[in-house]
Order: sequence, then structure tokens, then C-alpha cells
Amino acid sequence: MTSAQGQTAAMADVTASARILLVDDDDATRETAKMILELLGFDVLTATGGPEALQIARHVDRIDLLLTDVRMPGMNGVELAKHLSARFPETPVLFISGYASSALEEDHIPSGAGFLPKPFSIGDLESSVRGALAGDG
Repeated sequence: MTSAQGQTAAMADVTASARILLVDDDDATRETAKMILELLGFDVLTATGGPEALQIARHVDRIDLLLTDVRMPGMNGVELAKHLSARFPETPVLFISGYASSALEEDHIPSGAGFLPKPFSIGDLESSVRGALAGDG
């Protein structure tokens, strides 16, 4: 086994049973991402916005990754991440958005959080999620 194969296998082991809370107000994006992530073997919980996501979080024992849109009505993804960190302080966050990262400066995305621009490919989604779960931001 090569070093690259070993790293890939180790990353797959780390993330194989991960539970992802996927939050996006766009139905098509949310359902497509959910389908892809489930096909990759992840346990995916979905919410249409921040309040619904916090309600879900109250009823689970762990969330291994918060994958959330930045801009949503009512509660944006940054606010959601702050609220969620009270219950799950070690949960990494991967933000997604159709806006360029430079246009999101006013949203105050925390440093160290991952960012994946929309639209994203299956490969980009997979590598970003696995990287965030492995602690690569």
C-alpha cells in the first residue's frame, strides 16, 4: 500500500460513520447534497434553517460536522454555528455559499472554518467534508 493509499484509507476510517447536520434553505441544494453524502456512507440529518437545526441538535447525542449555508432567512449559518457550539463545542463547521467568499466578509465567518463555494462538484463536496472531519478545516 502506498502512502497516499494509506492516507485515503485512514481518512475513510475516520469519517465512515460520521453524522452530518446539513442546513440549507434551498431544497434542491439540500436534497442533492444529502443524497451524495448518504451515498458516500455518511449519516445525514437535514434542516431548512437555523431554528430547525437547533431543534434537531437537542435530540441527538452527537454531530460530527455542521455543513451549513451562510446566508439563510431568520438565522444565518454563522449564528447557527455559534448556537450549536454551546452543545457540541468540538464540532467542525463547513460553510457553503453561492456568494464569493469576499462577498461574505460582513457575515464574519470564523477563521479556521471551512468554506465550499456553490455550485460544487461531488468530488469537491466529498473532499471538503472529509477534510473538515479530519480536522483540515
